[in-house]
Amino acid sequence: MRPPERPIAAARPKPARQGERPGASLDLLFATRRRETVRGKAQGAAAALRAYVEEGIAAGSLPPGTQLPTEVELMAEFRAGRNTIRKAMQALQAEGKIVRQVGAGTFVAEPRSAGRAPRGGEAGQTARSVARLANPSDVMELRLVFEPGAVAVAALRASLQEIEHMERVIALSAQAASLQEFETLDCELHRAFGRATKNVIFARVYDIITAARQHTAWGRLKERVLTSDHRRRHTNEHERIVAAIRERDGARARAEMTEHLDAINRIMFGGAGGVGD
Repeated sequence: MRPPERPIAAARPKPARQGERPGASLDLLFATRRRETVRGKAQGAAAALRAYVEEGIAAGSLPPGTQLPTEVELMAEFRAGRNTIRKAMQALQAEGKIVRQVGAGTFVAEPRSAGRAPRGGEAGQTARSVARLANPSDVMELRLVFEPGAVAVAALRASLQEIEHMERVIALSAQAASLQEFETLDCELHRAFGRATKNVIFARVYDIITAARQHTAWGRLKERVLTSDHRRRHTNEHERIVAAIRERDGARARAEMTEHLDAINRIMFGGAGGVGD
């Protein structure tokens, strides 16, 4: 007869090595899991950024030459570190989907099959050139005439992804720690209106408006007059504009934008009507 088999001994934890504290292996395990979690979040953010660019190009909401948000804006939007955003953008650039111009920004590239150099840098340069000729009242006058119509068009054409992006930008702006951060997010929201029209000329005009807000005395003037109460009011007005876009109500979006710009006009330039009186 065969002797009865010996039961397999249960696995025992390895004794700690001399000089090693008992919990060291657990610390190593937890540290490894934390690194894996951080790595997973970074990969998720990079994938979301890639989807935003690729889907926008495919859908036509990001036509060639469209200026993309800055690294800081992308970090806030996708809740990722600078290194994650930078690597994702470098990969998109290597694939020919975007072009990065020092001092100008990042732009959607022309299709390689077109056989032409990307126009992003040229578009950015044109916007800055026009901005240098403008003063704050010029900017306000253009916005009063142009933007109500733009959001009326956006209400008919904006994708769900674009509307959700607008809502996220508004939420971030409500938590902005400084006027500069608030203004950066404000500009991104209005540029999102332009992209949502699916009309490259509308998007270009918004590039000019953004450049003018960054390169004229606009920022200094707004810093002097914009209080925290005004910022909260602007945020509420932005929410109403985007709500009208979500509901596909172009007439209401136009009216809400007109009211919003009239309020800015009064705050920045004084009087009952400000510019145009």
